[in-house]
Order: sequence, then structure tokens, then C-alpha cells
Amino acid sequence: MRHLGVISIVLPLALAGCMSVASPSGGAAELRVRPVPENALVRIDDETVIDGRAIAVQPVRLRAGRHLVTIEADGYFPHDIGLDLPAGETTLDIRLRPLPP
Repeated sequence: MRHLGVISIVLPLALAGCMSVASPSGGAAELRVRPVPENALVRIDDETVIDGRAIAVQPVRLRAGRHLVTIEADGYFPHDIGLDLPAGETTLDIRLRPLPP
């Protein structure tokens, strides 16, 4: 019976040692984009589309890590940028190039 008490203490400790805990990638990131022209659309990871005026005022909360950001507006060349966002706030100032007449 004494062995049973030892097993009930040792087994959970041994199992805990076998479990892996995923370390966070640095927490949440916030991305603020200030585009010119300010009415540009901001697309994040080909999913989220945000008006340039809104994301300039209120950053978007994302997971820290790699993201693809596309900024586009009528009459301008689109701009793609790959960002490796750290935890915390990142501000991206971007000026789009106008299309030739």
C-alpha cells in the first residue's frame, strides 16, 4: 500500500515533465498604418480590409509574428509589405506612388 502512495505522487510529476508548454510568441501586436492618401484601403493577410483613416486612429490587434500588409487606393500603385510584428504597437507610415497620367 505504501508503493501506491509513492506512485500517486511520482506519476503526476513524471507526466508533467513529458508535457510541453508552448511559449508565447511575444504576445499581442497592434498595427497602426498611416497611409497617404488617407482614404487607402489596408488589407492584412489577404483577409482584413480596413479604411486607412480608421487604422490611422485605432490600431488593429494581431498576433505577434509575420503578416502581409497591402495598401491600395484608386489612382495609385498598390504596395505590399511583409512585416514581422513584435508584441506592442508598431506604426507604419506609407506614401503610395500615383499612377502615371
